[in-house]
Amino acid sequence: MDVSFFKEILFVTERVKISIIVPAYNSEKYIIRCIKSIINQTLKEIEIIIVNDGSIDRTKEYIKNLALKDDRIIVINKINGGLSSARNTGLDIAKGEYIQHLDGDDWIEPKACEEVYQYASENNVDIVVCDYYRDDDKGGVKYIMDLKSEKSISSNEDYLRYFFQRKTTPAVWNKLIKKELYKNIRHPEGIFQGEDVAVMPRLVLRAKKIKKLNKAFVHYIVNPNSITNYETTKKMHQLFEAYDGIESFLKKNGKYKKFKDDLMLMRYINFVAFIRRRPFYNDDSYKKGLNCIFSCVKRNSILKSMSIMLKVVIYIIKYIAGRRI
Repeated sequence: MDVSFFKEILFVTERVKISIIVPAYNSEKYIIRCIKSIINQTLKEIEIIIVNDGSIDRTKEYIKNLALKDDRIIVINKINGGLSSARNTGLDIAKGEYIQHLDGDDWIEPKACEEVYQYASENNVDIVVCDYYRDDDKGGVKYIMDLKSEKSISSNEDYLRYFFQRKTTPAVWNKLIKKELYKNIRHPEGIFQGEDVAVMPRLVLRAKKIKKLNKAFVHYIVNPNSITNYETTKKMHQLFEAYDGIESFLKKNGKYKKFKDDLMLMRYINFVAFIRRRPFYNDDSYKKGLNCIFSCVKRNSILKSMSIMLKVVIYIIKYIAGRRI
């Protein structure tokens, strides 16, 4: 790994409150806006860890120039290893009390760190869940509510159930996460679809307190050209592999029986999403996805649980009706 630009962040009177980790891969179109939105945060006790994951465009150049203007920026250049690899690289050197993940094409509101950190500190929260904005390439901005109420989370197991039932966003970037939760936990490398799905249950069950803040700060950029339907379908089988990993984790921690039906529901809903995509029957990755479906159905027949089957049917009806699940 080539660490081309590494700066120690020293605060005389303040500790690093938040480490913002930004993986960047060929993000020249968005990376300047992303980093400037972090630099301009009203909370100054932050470190900005930018991991250039083997970009071959001007991303590296842009990052280097911005780092020269702000001593809080740490830049790490590495060979391409994927999103999880880049996030793990940032986690390995992060000094903050909390971790904020932000993708290189997204950006955050100026008071994001200040307001979320204040909320986390005042309420002694391990994970803060926030709403977010969805921006499209045409300038449209839509407010997306994660959970309906800040009082909807009574425990970590309560939130994990919402997670499996698809009632909350599985992503890490709309959450402020206490760094100590990451002890011996890293994002799974080698998976390019479902990375967050694989890691969040582990962080959630370790958290003592999770709360929802009814505000949006992150602008998630919907870029239809960033990944084609074909590429998404090719990698979707990895999502099912992530579910297998979650199942093993729950069994190891004595939680599988409690969440078995919820995890099964999440699996079957994503099977529906997989099957409705354009099929590529001659593609090995697509065949792997189908094999994952058949294997899971064989192990946990949906017909044995009428309640789950009913929920899946409702999901399909809502999808056909054009409603957002």
